[in-house]
Amino acid sequence: MDILLGLSIVLAPIFIGYYLGTIFTQIGKYLGKLLTIVLCILLFIMGFKLALIDDLLVKLPKVAFDLTVIVVILSLCNILLLIPYDKLKNKSAHFHQIKVNYLHLFFDISKLILSVIAGVVVGAIYVYFDYSIDHHLLGIYSNIALLLLIFIVGLELGGAKYRLRDVFLNKEAIIISLLFTFSCLVAGVIVSFVLNMNVWRSLAYTSGMGWYSLSSVIVTNAYSPLEGSLMFFIDIAREILALFLVPILMKNYRCTAVTFPGATSLDSSLPIIQKSGGNGVVGLAISFGFLANLYVPVLMVLFTNLSK
Repeated sequence: MDILLGLSIVLAPIFIGYYLGTIFTQIGKYLGKLLTIVLCILLFIMGFKLALIDDLLVKLPKVAFDLTVIVVILSLCNILLLIPYDKLKNKSAHFHQIKVNYLHLFFDISKLILSVIAGVVVGAIYVYFDYSIDHHLLGIYSNIALLLLIFIVGLELGGAKYRLRDVFLNKEAIIISLLFTFSCLVAGVIVSFVLNMNVWRSLAYTSGMGWYSLSSVIVTNAYSPLEGSLMFFIDIAREILALFLVPILMKNYRCTAVTFPGATSLDSSLPIIQKSGGNGVVGLAISFGFLANLYVPVLMVLFTNLSK
């Protein structure tokens, strides 16, 4: 019952947002900035909660080790389990040499990381001066911001006029989205053995698919701010690696390149997919990314509830 309720709460805003986005298309130009603001607020709250953890500095080395192990295993599984499909279908794309705007990338990622750091600093000040903290109210703010973020994503999807019929009738997108999801689950099982971790928890860590704004908050609420920060950096690492790996993979492994960014194939990683693979892969990337955006909340809510 808790799982169904959690899924309903997470999925309802994205579908309501999608429907309204198809109607009020003129608000699309404001959504990008609004999404960034809400995301920064969420990450600030996560950082604030992180500062409240006892012996935080002692626990950080283990977080860094777990992060490295999970990112390596997850990336290898995503690539190695998709390449055979590319070879079977001979899915290559015309390769374009591109220049990545690393300064712009650095600026975007810096904003997110600085939001977490700002939250940690403010939280540390609260702890140092022993200020009163209403944890219940903090949780309410976090949940409201999360639902607003999912709603805005739905508005963006609807405003971009992605027809659900086209998405769900794209057989190749469905196949590679299922293969990609399977590779994430395989990675989760391997991680559970390597790190001696509860398998449901490790599956939650490998099911974020790059949607760090959603996955990090769900993990924070389900487990702890420390583990939420681990989830955040797992998915941020995917987006950073995608900038380097997509152009390399696109030359011979089109579907592997399209799927590696995960849910961000639909938005932030779409430009590099288009530039390295041409317009011919854009439709596939959009359909795959749309499906991934639907899978993530379902898997995250499912696995975090099963691990309790």
